Formats: sequence, C-alpha cells, structure tokens
Amino acid sequence: KPPAAPGEWAQLGLRLPPETGDRDLYRRDLRAGAGEGHVWEVELRSSTLGEPITLALSAGGALSDGLRVRLIDRELGCAVDVRGADGAFREYRMLSYGPNRPYHLTLVAGSEVFTSHPPGAELSIPGRLTMDQAVPNPARSPIRIRFGLPHAQPVTLEIFDVSGQRVTTLLERSPQTSGYHALLWDGSGPGGAAAPSGIYFCRLVSGEGVLTRRIVRLD
Repeated sequence: KPPAAPGEWAQLGLRLPPETGDRDLYRRDLRAGAGEGHVWEVELRSSTLGEPITLALSAGGALSDGLRVRLIDRELGCAVDVRGADGAFREYRMLSYGPNRPYHLTLVAGSEVFTSHPPGAELSIPGRLTMDQAVPNPARSPIRIRFGLPHAQPVTLEIFDVSGQRVTTLLERSPQTSGYHALLWDGSGPGGAAAPSGIYFCRLVSGEGVLTRRIVRLD
C-alpha cells in the first residue's frame, strides 16, 4: 500500500463488482467491455468533509465520434453527459463526504442506447418540480443546489440578495433533461467577486412553476 499522503489529499479509484468480493480500489481496469459499452464504479474520498472536488476526464487515445460518456452521481441521483457533441470532455464538481465515507459515482461509456439505460444504474424521475435545501447551509464553502424535473424543459436558476438584487445567474433558460440535477455555487457575485456574508435566495424557474430556497453565507 502507498504511504499516507502528506497534508490535504483526495483519492479516487475504481471498485470491482460486489460479486467479486474484492474491496480494494484500482486505478486501471483491464476487463473487456460487455455488449455495447463499459460501466465503471468509482469511489472518491478526501481529507476534508465538504471539500469541493472537480473531476476532469481525458481520453488516453482516439475515441469514436459516436461514443457517449455519462457520469452518474449515485449520491444525488443525477446523470451528466461529460462528453459533448464536439467530443470535448466537461468537468463535474461535487462536495466530498470526507475521509470516512466514500462518494459513489458510476462512469458509463458506449452507444446512446447503452448509456441512457446502463445495467444497474436506473435513475428516478420526480413526479413534480422539486428543489432541495442548499447544502451546506449556512456555509463558508461552495454550496450544492439540487433540483428535479418531471419533464425535459429549459430552466433558470438565480441567486438574489435580501434586497431583491440579482447576485448571479447559474442557469439561464438552459435545456435540462427530466430527472435530478445538481450544481455548485461558489459564492461569487458580479465580476467574480465573493458575495459578502448574509442571507440569499436561490430561485428556480421552469415551465412547471417557481421554487425558492433560503441560503446563508458566512465569511
């Protein structure tokens, strides 16, 4: 086993299927894909609870134009297409559960049919528009905002201060699929400057209605 990392650290590895009985993490998977695609179970930990982690993917070689890559966030029940139509990879941000509890993700690659319905990775769809309370709240660190849509539709997600002034727009008429979605607000306002401590309101607007949640930021 490698020695403990000095100072702050983050660890990510691949987990074999439970039926193998192997509880170790691996950094490389040499198994052949099954059918029309590949599925990898991923675990992430870090030295600090609530630490924002950015996952950036890259290809070790040339990929076919039709290859779709999705990242399924098991903790939040949402999925993101991390490879765009132009073939470029997008980053994914999350909040770590710290050193004692792994954050579970599933990476899926293959055809559109396979990645839309990967084996053992079905996602639920809410029956109505929903938005969770922000986490953590109050917070000094980035805040996670999670919402759910019963149908595919464009949404707008904005942050306002107590005077009703818009602080930032996280999504503006952005097309979203049905199901759950999550993103992080790093606390920045106009021009990228950090918003001062205080009370803020997160407003979600869609064709299904409008939802608002209260956020408290600390210095």
